[in-house]
Amino acid sequence: MVSVSLMLDKNIGFTPYLASAMEKYPCSVKLLHNGNDYNVKSVLGLAAAGKGEGRYELVCDGEEELCALREAEKLICGLGSLCV
Repeated sequence: MVSVSLMLDKNIGFTPYLASAMEKYPCSVKLLHNGNDYNVKSVLGLAAAGKGEGRYELVCDGEEELCALREAEKLICGLGSLCV
């Protein structure tokens, strides 16, 4: 299992592109925020994560977890967040 903390610095929504980009990885990819966990591979899961500022934990577990983590982090940071 690998993880990284992300601090979103403005209201953004997670795009469906993130879910489709993560589908190629044979591992779980989750966002943890305010005690909830959201499936990044699901468009509905990302919609539930919503928009907002704050700290998110991106967690990948399984085969190719590090590749998935790095790509997801790059995609999310490209949406205007500050990664810590």
